[in-house]
Amino acid sequence: MATLEDDCTPVPRPAPAPDQSAPEEDRLASGHDRAEHRLLFRSSRLARFERALGQRSPVSANVLSGAKLLLTALLVPVLAHGSAHALVLTVTLFGGFAACDYLDGVVARGRDAETTFGRVWDRVTDVPMLLIVGAYSVRLVHPGWIVAKFGVDLLLLVLFMRGFGSTENRVRTVLSYSVLLALLFVGQGWCPDLVTPARATGLLVASVTFSSVVALYNLRVLGRRHFADMLSLGNLLCGVGVAFHAAHHRLDLALLWLAGSILCDGFDGAAARRWGGSRLGMLADDFADGFSFGIAPGFALWATFGGVTGAVVGVLYASMVILRLVHFTLRAKSGGDAKGFAGVPSTVGAVVTLCALRLFSDPLVAGLLVGMVVVFMTAFGQTYPHLGRLMNRKRLGWVACTVLLVVASGWIHPALPATCALAIALAFAFAPTAAGTWRLWRGRIGAD
Repeated sequence: MATLEDDCTPVPRPAPAPDQSAPEEDRLASGHDRAEHRLLFRSSRLARFERALGQRSPVSANVLSGAKLLLTALLVPVLAHGSAHALVLTVTLFGGFAACDYLDGVVARGRDAETTFGRVWDRVTDVPMLLIVGAYSVRLVHPGWIVAKFGVDLLLLVLFMRGFGSTENRVRTVLSYSVLLALLFVGQGWCPDLVTPARATGLLVASVTFSSVVALYNLRVLGRRHFADMLSLGNLLCGVGVAFHAAHHRLDLALLWLAGSILCDGFDGAAARRWGGSRLGMLADDFADGFSFGIAPGFALWATFGGVTGAVVGVLYASMVILRLVHFTLRAKSGGDAKGFAGVPSTVGAVVTLCALRLFSDPLVAGLLVGMVVVFMTAFGQTYPHLGRLMNRKRLGWVACTVLLVVASGWIHPALPATCALAIALAFAFAPTAAGTWRLWRGRIGAD
């Protein structure tokens, strides 16, 4: 595993200077042009730190990659015997594995010693960890998805050895680590309320899907202009997952699929601005948003409340979301400020709705929160900042830490992540009104 933006560079050999007359895929192999084509940027401070760390490391990159095999071998008896300290030892060994996996790439780049053998060796030393973790969790997780992940990872390695693509991919690395940890916990029965087989399977599906898109790009089946459309499709499929799990009254899993929809919705716009898109791109994005943030939560309302009341509330909610999306699109096309939202974004409305259904069994309380967020969504005179543009270079670290804290709160209580997400969403919804009231209050005090 290593750091879709880098994995999309066809040849992993650095060029001395990008030739603007050369084909785009050749110019992307250089570090100069590669940075401009990242979907997820890397801060200059982090780049300088990694450079210095790599130059001062007393151990070579290949030795660090080999150390992963030793850590994997030590993990086998820990999982087999299941001692009282198995959880601590497993997390420690896995943390060491992840650290070596991160550092081998940092050292190779810092020493300007990246080689084809080194990158292949790095990927090969990841395989035993997946096989061992998969073997211990195959009883609880469908083996087909474990085999699919192994097959796609092997395909990417073969494509790299043939000169297609790179081993570096930060997004795929994060997904792979999440999958391995989830499979470890599921296989050993740790934190069963938080890490369930269904959630581990969901992570496996996300990892296999993302790696498959990368493989299709490396095979020249997909181009960069298709990335935004693929993310919109991912948004739609996650919305289907929301509706499916809501129908089975698994609102905890529906919230996870909603999180996937929000991620895809955030990145499809960034991908379209960076690499362009197809003619149907905007229509596909609007359709996916309408389904994932309007129809799917509306269906969840009907599945939870039931009867005529649930159907009426669900249809009204979905209609208000679609109205809100149409208003935003028409406002942007008529020359309005497309960088801001008129009314609270539909993503916030979906979060509030599903969290309310997840946390409150009383229909009156859940209905009150849903009605409140509908009012905020259709308050077209109130302007909210674009969520995607809030995550710039200065704020991305804070956003990432907040998300991690929300997810980690599930260790304390399974319902705590939904509680934190609901509180954040409501705070965002009330923020402009509260700020305007504060400004009026301060102006009145100043006048007095």
